[in-house]
Amino acid sequence: MSFINLEVKDSETGMQWTIGLDRRITVIRGDSGVGKSELVSLIINPPLGVDVYSTLPCIAADNNNWNVILEGTEDSIIILDDVEAVSSSAFAKKIKDTVKNRNYFLIIGREQIGEQSLNEDNFYRLSYSVDSVLKFVISDDGKMHYTVPFFDLRGVRTSDMNIKTVLVEDSADGFKFFNHLFGDCVVSAKKW
Repeated sequence: MSFINLEVKDSETGMQWTIGLDRRITVIRGDSGVGKSELVSLIINPPLGVDVYSTLPCIAADNNNWNVILEGTEDSIIILDDVEAVSSSAFAKKIKDTVKNRNYFLIIGREQIGEQSLNEDNFYRLSYSVDSVLKFVISDDGKMHYTVPFFDLRGVRTSDMNIKTVLVEDSADGFKFFNHLFGDCVVSAKKW
């Protein structure tokens, strides 16, 4: 997939939001008051003086219509702002079942995504990269809103840990991540 860009500029206030979506699922987490919901409002219904620049059309889904939106939308950025369903097995299954639609997903939430109920069928889980979990940062003047990684793993020092073996279930991206973090002591469950 190619890099997808989404940018919103407000000529009246000088405020600007910039988000790069380089994977199919991008998650923006963070505290209130950094402009996440305001951004969604500006994208969906831009007032006079607000310009939205996007590589793909943007469509918002909510708690009532997410299933229909995912099923009937192609080649778009689907924005889900605080939609409770993103933590459900049904949502994860729908994402998997509609991969042919070539959509990107911008999931905005204040809580951790993927915490499913014990009563729910947990067979399907939403799969996304740790690199795709972002947070908004606001410039000192309050005008520029841009994303940075939510998890900063650069300072993690595994050399101080006495770890002999790390067993991972995922033999693809999960294996690569832990192998990068811990080195040769990582073993895939499929090889074990």
